[in-house]
Amino acid sequence: MKFLIISDSPFNNYGHTQYAFNLTKYLINNNHEVVYTILNCVTTQEFPENVYYQDFSLNTVIGFYTTLREKIAPEDMNILSKVKYIIRNNKKTNLDSNDFNKIIDSYNINICIASIIGRISGIKLDTKLSIPFIMNMRIEFEYPSNNYIELLKHADICISNTEFSTQKIKSIYPEKVVLEIPNYIDIFNNLTNGDIKIGDIQSTNNIRSMLNIPQDVKVFYIDLDVYDLSEQDRLLLDVHVRLLYKFINEHHQNSFLIINIKSDPATTNILKISNFDPKKCAVYNFYYDNNGYDYRNARYDLIRASDFIINLSGSEDLFIPGILGQFLGKPVFYNWTTGLKEQLFMGDFYEPHLDIYLCSEHAKTFIKYPVIKTCYPKLVNFFEKYKNHDWKRFYLNNIKNIKNSQYYKFTQEHFESQWNLLLSGL
Repeated sequence: MKFLIISDSPFNNYGHTQYAFNLTKYLINNNHEVVYTILNCVTTQEFPENVYYQDFSLNTVIGFYTTLREKIAPEDMNILSKVKYIIRNNKKTNLDSNDFNKIIDSYNINICIASIIGRISGIKLDTKLSIPFIMNMRIEFEYPSNNYIELLKHADICISNTEFSTQKIKSIYPEKVVLEIPNYIDIFNNLTNGDIKIGDIQSTNNIRSMLNIPQDVKVFYIDLDVYDLSEQDRLLLDVHVRLLYKFINEHHQNSFLIINIKSDPATTNILKISNFDPKKCAVYNFYYDNNGYDYRNARYDLIRASDFIINLSGSEDLFIPGILGQFLGKPVFYNWTTGLKEQLFMGDFYEPHLDIYLCSEHAKTFIKYPVIKTCYPKLVNFFEKYKNHDWKRFYLNNIKNIKNSQYYKFTQEHFESQWNLLLSGL
C-alpha cells in the first residue's frame, strides 16, 4: 500500500516527530511506499502558479540542516532515502483538505496518517479526506481547545498516546474509533537484547565526567519537550526552577540540576531571576534544536547521569523521559495532571494544585499549577524516601521482565504488533 505521512520533520526530536519517524521506518520495512509531508519546512523556491508544494529527495531535505548529512545512521539513511518528501513554499501558511486530496490523487495514496500537535499544526482541514485518515495527536489538556477538536473531527481513526487521551477523545466524539498505540523507546531494543552489557550500569561516573557534572552530588533531571515557545505556558519551567532553588538552598546543598529544553532566552532569564547558582545547574539546549537528530541518544546519557526525574508541567501527554528513567531505575516526582497520572511506576505525585486558566493564541484551557509552599515539603519527603535508592537492582529486574511489565507497551515489538492489527483491518 501507499501511505501519506503528515508531520513535522523526522529529524526533529519532538514526541510527535519521533512517532512519525518510527512509523515511517515500520512502513518501509513492511514493503509499503511512503510520501511524507513535512509541515515545519518551507522553501522559497518558485513553484508554478497555484502550486504550493512539490516533492523533494532526501538529499534536498537534508540540505535544510547544517550538520545532518554525516550524522544519519546508515540504516536510517537506507530507509529514509526510499521516501518522497512534500514541502510547501512560503506562500502557503497551512495545507488544507483540498491540498491533501490533490496530493492523494497525484501519488495514488491509499491511507493517510498524521502525527501532529493540535495547537500548532500547519493543517487546516474543512472536510474529510478522500481516503481513510488516521490521526495521532498529542493531547495534553484537560479541556482541548477548538483547533484540537476541529482536527479530530475529520479523522476516521484516532491514535492516542495515553489512556487519558483516549478517554478525552471519546468524550468529545463518542462515535470515533480510538486506539492507544504509544510511541516506542528506541533504546529499549539495545537494553533488552543485551547490546548494553550489565557492567555498563556502573558507568554513571564516566557519564558525569563527560558532562562535567560533579560525582558526589544528587542530580535532578528536568526534560521539557518544547516545540514552540508558546508551550512554556503549560510546562512551567519557572516553577521547576524556583522549587529546586528552594530545595538546594534549604534542604540539600549538595544537589545539581540538569535541564534539557529547546534553546530559548527565557530559560537563561528564569535561572538568573531565580538566583540559581550556575555551578549547580547545566542546561542542554541542543536536543530539541533543528539539528536534534545529531543528539538523539543524548537524552539517554543525561538520564543515566541523574538520580531523580522531575515533571511539574501543568498538563502533559506521553512523557518518554520519565518512562525511560523509571525503566533505568530512576524515581520520578510528578504533578498529578492529565497524562502523567498513569505514567508513574516508581516515585511520588504532587497535589493539591491550583486550576489556572490559560488564554493564549494556541491554548484556552485549564492547567494544574503547583504551589511551591505545599509542593516543597512533598519534594523533601520524596528525596528522603529515595536518596539511597538502589536503582541498579530495579534496572536489572526491568530488563529481565519487560514483557510482563508496564514498560512493554513502550517497546518496538508492541508498537509494530498494534499497527499490524490496525492496518490488517483496513
